[in-house]
Amino acid sequence: LGFPDLLLHLLLPEGSTTALDPTFLRIAGATLIISAAAEGCLQDAAANNRLSSATYQRLMVACVVKSTGFLLAFALAQPLWCPQLVLTYPTSAAASILLSLSVLIQTNSKGGQQTIPNLSVVLAPKNVTSAAYGLICLVYLGTAAICYAPPSAPSLFVGQVEASTQLLQHTWAPGFLLAAVAALNLKDAADRGRLGASTFKRLNLGLAGVELVYSAVFAGALLAEPAVAVRDAGGLSNLVASVGIACFCLYQWQTAKK
Repeated sequence: LGFPDLLLHLLLPEGSTTALDPTFLRIAGATLIISAAAEGCLQDAAANNRLSSATYQRLMVACVVKSTGFLLAFALAQPLWCPQLVLTYPTSAAASILLSLSVLIQTNSKGGQQTIPNLSVVLAPKNVTSAAYGLICLVYLGTAAICYAPPSAPSLFVGQVEASTQLLQHTWAPGFLLAAVAALNLKDAADRGRLGASTFKRLNLGLAGVELVYSAVFAGALLAEPAVAVRDAGGLSNLVASVGIACFCLYQWQTAKK
């Protein structure tokens, strides 16, 4: 997040980046916050033998999907393939898939029989807080989908879009999918009155972290000269929504009781 230009120089071929890429790399980095929160939840659940719970099953499946999304992003970036990118991007994603799958398979193996992961969740909200998390989940799903829009599609960002820019935007998508699952788990917790549990406090803090960093990066893009984000109602509403989600999650993190 602090030195995006250096990281781009180390990972991508010389002369392949654009003015948008440092901003996009910072946003990709922001999504690592919810990844760290989810992995922390899974680590605690493993230590307390609770991985069979639907909450953690959803997170484990989401981690597999997230890493698979990274492999898809790499596959779509063939013009950028170079030794340093090949040695880092797909290998770390593949290792994460193998680790997550092995834990998921082991958790759902009973008496030598493999069972289907328990992902069940009631979609209809039972209260206003639950409905808010459901809306946040939909926002993240929409954001992940928009990451795969063609370069010619309307965007909140302005500037030249090249293969490097698309790779970085495609790298957002898996992180926002994981954020959507985290929001879904928080919706379920709100329905059950469990937002005060440590797992859900951590997920709330993770989502707040993503949004605080994203809002700071987007504000910087708006204020840059020349701007790399659109200075119109759409850009302003995007910033307000991001800050709003961060404030909501921080409020729930701070006030929810067991």
